[in-house]
Amino acid sequence: MNYKTKKIALVLGVTGQDGSFMAKLLL
Repeated sequence: MNYKTKKIALVLGVTGQDGSFMAKLLL
Protein backbone atom coordinates (compact mmCIF):
# COMPACT_ATOMS: atom_id res chain seq x y z
CA MET A 1 0.00 0.00 0.00
CA ASN A 2 1.59 3.26 -1.09
CA TYR A 3 1.23 6.69 0.52
CA LYS A 4 -1.52 7.83 -1.85
CA THR A 5 -3.61 4.72 -1.19
CA LYS A 6 -3.16 5.11 2.57
CA LYS A 7 -4.21 8.75 2.35
CA ILE A 8 -7.35 7.81 0.41
CA ALA A 9 -8.14 5.07 2.93
CA LEU A 10 -7.77 7.57 5.76
CA VAL A 11 -10.07 10.07 4.03
CA LEU A 12 -12.66 7.35 3.44
CA GLY A 13 -12.47 6.27 7.07
CA VAL A 14 -12.86 9.81 8.41
CA THR A 15 -15.48 11.30 6.08
CA GLY A 16 -17.45 8.33 4.76
CA GLN A 17 -19.29 9.13 1.53
CA ASP A 18 -17.60 12.53 1.25
CA GLY A 19 -14.35 10.58 1.24
CA SER A 20 -15.49 8.72 -1.87
CA PHE A 21 -15.86 12.06 -3.64
CA MET A 22 -12.42 13.16 -2.50
CA ALA A 23 -10.90 9.85 -3.58
CA LYS A 24 -12.29 10.35 -7.10
CA LEU A 25 -10.66 13.78 -7.22
CA LEU A 26 -7.33 12.32 -6.11
CA LEU A 27 -7.40 9.41 -8.57
